[in-house]
Amino acid sequence: PLTPISFFDLDNGNAGGVNGTFLKTSDRGVTWTIVTSGSDQVIRSIYFTNINNGYAVAYSSTILKTTNGGDSWFFSSNYPRERLNSTYFTDENSGYVVGDLGTVFKTFDGGENWIKLNGGVNNNFNSVFFTSSNQGYIVGDGGKILKTDDSGINWTLKTSGTSLGLNFVYFVSETIGYIAGNNGKILKTSDSGEQWINTPTGVNINLNSLFFVDENYGFAVGDIGLILKTTDGGASWVSS
Repeated sequence: PLTPISFFDLDNGNAGGVNGTFLKTSDRGVTWTIVTSGSDQVIRSIYFTNINNGYAVAYSSTILKTTNGGDSWFFSSNYPRERLNSTYFTDENSGYVVGDLGTVFKTFDGGENWIKLNGGVNNNFNSVFFTSSNQGYIVGDGGKILKTDDSGINWTLKTSGTSLGLNFVYFVSETIGYIAGNNGKILKTSDSGEQWINTPTGVNINLNSLFFVDENYGFAVGDIGLILKTTDGGASWVSS
């Protein structure tokens, strides 16, 4: 099975799966090349800062880096040994990884070194996303949503209205964002994460990821091959 997928532009993309395996395409997904990384873990998250430099986290406790667009991967030095689930970079040097038991780490030097940050809770963190160099979000088990306005120095717990596991956070702008979670849960904010409202999906299947083409047109995917689609900014969702 394949877990994450990431496209830097229309042509170049990478996907990750079990046993540290990557797939790479340079022709918009027409053909894919298998790349082995040397890890034996499941690739959980991929993020590219430019067409050459990318990062991936594998469960458990592995950070991988590529400097040639995913043709090969190597282990990032001095990486955290906690179980990791998601990564996001705000520029070529500054990035974050999150994982189980409240794990949050940040790098200032392109993954050479990582420092531990305090998220303030011990829940498993499943996804991290930044809308700017200062403003970012983490979501996790137990309905936890955390927000920072100072590049991860301090995190504020936001009210989600649910105790369900939250699996993925994605913003289409600095103010509008979405969270996908268990039991068909999708939350939306229109005020930079200060308040989150439930957007009914009509399903009770766990949702694992989502992506928006623009502020109206988006998709969410979940267990058993479920794909949901919205054309009205999350006001309604239909199975695709």
